Amino acid sequence: MSEIQSRKVNFCLEQIHLAGKSNSGRRYSTDLLVCAAMWRANSPSFYRQIIQENILTLPSENYNLDVFGNHFLKRDGGTELTDLLQNCSIYREDLVGHLGVKD
Repeated sequence: MSEIQSRKVNFCLEQIHLAGKSNSGRRYSTDLLVCAAMWRANSPSFYRQIIQENILTLPSENYNLDVFGNHFLKRDGGTELTDLLQNCSIYREDLVGHLGVKD
């Protein structure tokens, strides 16, 4: 299985796992947190729509703010995170190091 296929399968498995958890019982992988932050930074309104319509199980906007800090997620002037996340797989270790998150 290629790396891309593996990432897709892991994402789907995590979504299935999260679907059975209560809001307070959810634990998100670092990969999902990084991608969710990127999606939120690129389009906050679309991110809200995905959550409201239960299309995917993603961290709430407040959770993202707690993890990444409000200044990183602002669309204007918050380019540090957006630039860092242009490629999730390449910059994942940089963000993990910045946040001090352990897998």
